[in-house]
Amino acid sequence: MDVQHQLIIVFRRYLRSNLKPSSSFLSHLYADIEVIKDQQDVIQSLKQRDTPDSKIVDKILDLLASCDEQGWFKSFLSALSNDEATPRNKDVADYIIGLQDFQDMTEHRGLLQVFQSDLLETVEPGNLLCNLPTLSTEDKECIRTSIDRHGATIATAELLIRVQRGGDEWFKELISALREANYGELVELLQPSEEENVPTANESIEEESNENSNNIQNQYRAEDSDSDKETINEKYDDGKEKQEKAKSKELVLRNYQITLAKPVIGGQNTIIISHTGSGKTVVAVHFVREHFIEEEAKLNVKPKKVIFLVNTISLVSQQHDLFKIYMPESLRLAQLIGDNVQQLATLKNAVENNDIIFLTAQMLVNALEKNELKIDDFTMLVFDECHHCHGQNPYNIIMARYRRKKLEDGKPTLPQIVGLTASIGTGRASSQEKSDEYAKSIFANLDADEISIPDENDEEYRLHVNPPEEIDPIMVKPRSDDADPFKTEIVTIMSEIEKIMGERVHKQGTMSEGLADLFNFTKSVKGTSSYEQGVEKFISHSPECVTSNDSLLRLLRTGGEHLRKYNDALKMNKICRIQDALRFIKEFIEKEESTRSDGLNEDDKQLIRLFKDREEELQYVSGEKKFENPLLSKLEDVLIGEYETKVNAHAIIFCTKRITVDAMYSWIKENERLSFLKPEKIFGSSEMTAVDQHTVLENFKENRCNILVGTNVVEEGTDVPACNLVFRYNYMSSDVGRTQAKGRVRQKNSKFYMIASTEFNFEERDQANKIRHQFMTKSVRTLSKLPKDQLKEELLALQTIDLRERLMSEKRERERQQKRTEAPYKLLCGKCSEFACFSTDVKVFNDSNHLIVDQEFYEKILTQKHPKPKVIGDDIYKNGKVSCKKCNHDWGVIVTISSMNFAVIKIVSFVLEKCGDRKRKTVKKWKESPFKVEPLDINNFKQQNPDWSIDLDYKQ
Repeated sequence: MDVQHQLIIVFRRYLRSNLKPSSSFLSHLYADIEVIKDQQDVIQSLKQRDTPDSKIVDKILDLLASCDEQGWFKSFLSALSNDEATPRNKDVADYIIGLQDFQDMTEHRGLLQVFQSDLLETVEPGNLLCNLPTLSTEDKECIRTSIDRHGATIATAELLIRVQRGGDEWFKELISALREANYGELVELLQPSEEENVPTANESIEEESNENSNNIQNQYRAEDSDSDKETINEKYDDGKEKQEKAKSKELVLRNYQITLAKPVIGGQNTIIISHTGSGKTVVAVHFVREHFIEEEAKLNVKPKKVIFLVNTISLVSQQHDLFKIYMPESLRLAQLIGDNVQQLATLKNAVENNDIIFLTAQMLVNALEKNELKIDDFTMLVFDECHHCHGQNPYNIIMARYRRKKLEDGKPTLPQIVGLTASIGTGRASSQEKSDEYAKSIFANLDADEISIPDENDEEYRLHVNPPEEIDPIMVKPRSDDADPFKTEIVTIMSEIEKIMGERVHKQGTMSEGLADLFNFTKSVKGTSSYEQGVEKFISHSPECVTSNDSLLRLLRTGGEHLRKYNDALKMNKICRIQDALRFIKEFIEKEESTRSDGLNEDDKQLIRLFKDREEELQYVSGEKKFENPLLSKLEDVLIGEYETKVNAHAIIFCTKRITVDAMYSWIKENERLSFLKPEKIFGSSEMTAVDQHTVLENFKENRCNILVGTNVVEEGTDVPACNLVFRYNYMSSDVGRTQAKGRVRQKNSKFYMIASTEFNFEERDQANKIRHQFMTKSVRTLSKLPKDQLKEELLALQTIDLRERLMSEKRERERQQKRTEAPYKLLCGKCSEFACFSTDVKVFNDSNHLIVDQEFYEKILTQKHPKPKVIGDDIYKNGKVSCKKCNHDWGVIVTISSMNFAVIKIVSFVLEKCGDRKRKTVKKWKESPFKVEPLDINNFKQQNPDWSIDLDYKQ
C-alpha cells in the first residue's frame, strides 16, 4: 500500500471531522477523479437528503481507498486547496501536505497503526508533553493549540506524528512518557514479549482499511433504513449479510469478564449483573462465540440459533455492530430495524437464514403470537437490560411462554436464557425483605440457574469501572408568587374557565352526582400532576354524564382541553422560561382558531378571549429579566463553569417530558452566555426515527454536538462514550433509572448532577433510590449464595403461581370478549359530538388495524399528508392523517392496504353511544370496546368492492 492510501486511512477521523464536502470541492473531484465521478449521483443524493457531512466524507474516502488512478491523491489535495469558498478545506490540505514525508513505516510505526484507536481514545496528550524531550518547544505549542481547537483525539494524532521526528530514540521516549502518565495498559500493548510476532505496517493498515470500510457500509444501511424502497431482505440480504472480508478482530477479555461468562458457557440460565462500563456486551460476545464453538465440537446436535433482544430500536444497531467486529465470518448476523419487520413471514425467513439475530422484544412477541415462530426455535435468548422482565413488558411476555412450556412439557428443547443488566431494581421496595422478594420474582421470570456478579474489590474491575463524581443535589428555591406574574395570570384564567363550565351546568340543571364527582378536580392545586390527572378524567368521562346536550358537552370537553394545556404551561413555567410556556399556549390557541371548519361558537370564542385579553401583559413579563427562572440561572452557571474548566466537555441533560426538552433546547440556542454549546435533542422511537437517533448520537460522538437534551431514551444502554457530564434537570426516575443515568458518564473525572426545585421532594426521593440500590445489591449477593436446590425450589414455586394467575387472566379475558355485544353503537366525535359512523362499519385487519368500510364516513373527514409516512406491516403503508371535518379533532390515520386506501381510527378519539338507550361511554383501547368487531378478509373485500376508491385530497 502506498503512502497516499496510508495517509487516507490514518487520518480518516481527522478528515471526517474537518473536511467539508462543499459543492466547489465536489465539482473538482467529479472533474478529476473517475471513481468519484462514477458515483456522482449517489453523492448528490446523500447531499439532497441532508445527510451529515461525516457520512458523505466516509463515502468519498471509501472510494479513494480503492482508487488506483494515476495522480488521484494530487487531484484530491488540489480539490481541497482550490476550494476558495471553504477555508477549512484549504487548512485540511495544508495539514495533509505537511505529513507526506513520513513514508518510512518501521516496525514501531506499525505498532502505532495497530493500536491507533486505543491511543486516540485513551490518551490525554497534555499529560505526555513534559516527558517527551524529543519534541521541540514549537511542537509542544502546536499540540497544545490543537487540544484547544480540536480536542484530545486530533491532538493525540498530531503528537504521534510529531514525536516520530525525534530520531532513533523516539519510541523509547514515547513508552516512557506513557508509563509516567499511568497509561500502563497502553505500554503493555506497545511492548509485546519477544516471542510475539509484531505485525507489519502494511498488514495492520490493510486490516484497518477493511474494518473501516465495513463499518461505513453498516452506517449507510442504518441511515437508509427508512427508505421506501428498502425492504427487510435488503437489511440482511436474505440471510447472507455482507460479512467482513478480513478476519474477525481478536477478542481480548479481562479476567473478571471471563469469570462473569463462565456459568453461561457451562450451559446454565444466567443473569449477569455488573456495573455500566464493565463491558457486559463484550462478555456477551464471548459467550455467544463459545456457544457456536460448542456446536462445532459436537455431532448430531440442534443447530445453534441466538436471538439478542433489546428494548429500544436504537440499541439494535449498536449491539449488532459490536458483535460484527468480533464474530467469525462463518456466522451470519442480522439486525432487524424499522417498522417493515412486522412482515412476519419475512421475519421468519430472517431467523431461518441467520445465526445471530438482533431485534426488539416486541417484534419477537408479534411473531410468537402469530405462531410464525416458536420459543424452542432458538438455542439461546439474550435479554439486554433484563431488569425489564416483569409485568406485561415484552420481555416477560416472551418468558411467560418459555415458563409455561417448561412447566407443561419440561425443559429439554427450550433455549438457554441469559440476562444482562447493571441493576435488577427493587420494584420501589420499602424494606430489604421486599427487595429480596422482588429479586426472586425477576430471577423466576428469567428462570435463572445462576447469578453472575463481579468481585467489587477486584483491582482490574475497579480500574475499568469509572463511576462519576456524584455532586450533592443542587436544590433551588422557586420564584415567589410576587416574582411570577405568569403563574398569577394563568391561574386566574383557569379559575374563570372552571367557573364558566360550572355555572352552565347548574343553569341547565344537569349537575348529576357523577358529573359533580368529576368536577372535584377543580379542588386540586393548579400546575400539579394531581390536577392533570383530574382534568384527564373529566375530559374522558364527561360524555357518560352528559348524554342529551351536545353543546354543553362540547363546552365541557373543550374547556377541559384548555385547562389541560394551561396546567401543562404552569408545570413548564416552574422549570423553563416564561416565554417557552407562553409560546406553548399561543401555539394551542392558534390551532384552535384555525382548524374548526364550522367556525367558533360563542363558548369557543369566550374561552379564547380569556387568553387574548391577557396576552399582551403575558408577552411583556416574558421578556423581563427580573422574572427569570432561578432554576435555569443555576444550571447556566454550572454549565459555564464546567465547560470553562473541562477539556472537551460533553453533557447530557435529562428532562421529564418532550415539551420540556423543546423548551430547554430553545433556551440554550437563544442564550448568548451559552453560545459555546452545540445542542441537539433526542427522543424515544415514538417521536424520533432510529436513523435520526443514530445521527444525533454520531454528532455527539464526533463533536458536532457537545450537549444532548433528551428524555430517558439515552438513560438506558445507549453508548455515549464521549459523555463526561450528566444533569438530571428536575428529573427523577426509579432506582434502576438512576443507576442507568449515572452509567451514561464513563470518562474519568466525570460528574453526575441533580439540579431541582425545592418545590418537589426530589432530594428525599433521590436518597430513597440510593437506599434501594443498596437493598438490591444485598438481595443479589444474598440470593446468589443460597444453596442451588433451595433457590431452584423457591423460584419454581413463584413460576407455578404466576402460570396459574396468567391462566385465570386469560379466562377472564375470554369471558369479557364473549360479553361483547353485537348491538350497534354510534361513534361520535370526542370533541364536537358529530356522528362519524356505526360500530358495524368498523372491521379489524391483522388483529390490530381498525378500518372503516363505510363510504359515507369519508365525506365527514379531513385528510392531510402524514409527516412521517412509513410501512407498518405486510403491504400496509401509513401515509396520511384523518380528522373530524367539523372540528379537526384527530381521529386516526390513512393506510394503504393492497393498493386500497382506508381510514384506521383510534377509539380513544370517539364517544361510544349505544343505539336505542343513548348510553354513552369512552374507552382508551380497542380491547376495551363494548361491541364486537368483525375481521376483514382483504381479498374478499377486494372482490366484493372492485370500485372501492377513497379520494385523498391531502391538505398541507
